[in-house]
Formats: sequence, structure tokens, C-alpha cells
Amino acid sequence: DVLLIRSDGTCGYTYRGKAYSTLFDSFGDICVQYGLVVRSVARPFAILTGMRAHNSPVSYNRFALRVALLRRILGLFGNHEHGEEWANMHRKHLWERIFEKARPSYVISSQPDPGLCWAGKSKGIPIYDLQHGVIAEHHWYSEKYRSNTSPKDLPDGFLCWDKASAAALRKWAPQKGIDVRNIGNSWFSRLLVKDPNDLLVQEATRTGRIFDNDKPVILVSLQQSLGFTYK
Repeated sequence: DVLLIRSDGTCGYTYRGKAYSTLFDSFGDICVQYGLVVRSVARPFAILTGMRAHNSPVSYNRFALRVALLRRILGLFGNHEHGEEWANMHRKHLWERIFEKARPSYVISSQPDPGLCWAGKSKGIPIYDLQHGVIAEHHWYSEKYRSNTSPKDLPDGFLCWDKASAAALRKWAPQKGIDVRNIGNSWFSRLLVKDPNDLLVQEATRTGRIFDNDKPVILVSLQQSLGFTYK
């Protein structure tokens, strides 16, 4: 029913000895609770695949490497736009083959490339972008950056954490026929409201507080390109 496409970078947790994507796997687990069948695909160049990760994600690393190398060769001859178009078309063909095997009703990804969006539209399968960081001024999601982007190169919808993120996207996305929904942060929500039947949450919170003193616990979250640049 649902095909998740996630990267190794989203796997910031280990559950029962396997890499766990806090956002995508949490979203997938919620879908499973509703009786849906969920499968996962790992974005290149993943190493947390198969039995190393929750939900046994499959990879397409060899295909991605071949496309990247050939696109690089085309770029050396000065035809960068043709190389990108060629790469996206080959990604489209790959995703069409994956969709024919998996036959998903929905695809959940993050910042899906045009090839994936093209494949979804050709097969009539909605592609949704699941928020995985700050959206407000991020260039990939901003009105300024996306005003001239063709709808065919974009996902069919965005799944947001909060009202502010959804409002930022609604400045331009609905005019392109793109659905914007505020569904909350699945990982944060399950830890905030603990379900006694959620085995992951019960295991994660069994030991109590990380620090056993009365001082406040402060979480600092950093994201690239928001006012500074990594060197």
C-alpha cells in the first residue's frame, strides 16, 4: 500500500539491533497499525539496507552509480542540461519498474527528484514529500525557488509537521495542484503521547531520564544553510 523511500541520513536510531529511520519508519509503523502493507527503498548510496535496517529496505546503488558516472561524462562535454535530463529519464524508467513490482498506492519520500515524480505521474501513483527538516526559508521549498518549476517535476503533495510549515508551502504549492497537509511529526508524537502497545517507545523510555539530575535538558538542532555554511 505504501512505499517509503528514505536515506541512511534519516536513520538516527537503533531498534533491536537495526537502523531505524525515526521519521519514515515511524510513519510506516503507523500505516501498519492501520492494516496497510509497507515496504522500503533506500536512496543511494545506502549501506543500511536489508537485514541491517528496519523494514529491510532494498537498494539501487549500482544503478545510481552507473547513471551518475554517465551523467558526469556527458557533463565533461559541456552539455550539463542534457546530462541532467538524460539522468532523470533513466531514473523515471527505474521507478516505473519498481512500481510495477511493488504496485504501491502511495509513495512517501523526501525531496523527490524529477525522475521519481515523472514515474509517479505516468503510473498514476501519488508521490508525497514527508517533511524532514525546517521548511520556512529552505530553498528547495521556498516560493521564490519554486515559482517557475513545472508541476511535473514536483511531488503531488507535502506532509508537514506544523501549521507554519504548511503555511509556507501553501503560498505556492496549491496553485500548482499540489496537496499540502499538516500531519504532525510522527516520531515526536509517539514519544509525547506514549502508547502502551508501542514496543519501541516502551523500550526507549524504560530507563527513564537520560540525565538523573534536576537540571533542564536542552536539545540543540542544527541545519545546514540556515544563516551559516559548513566549511
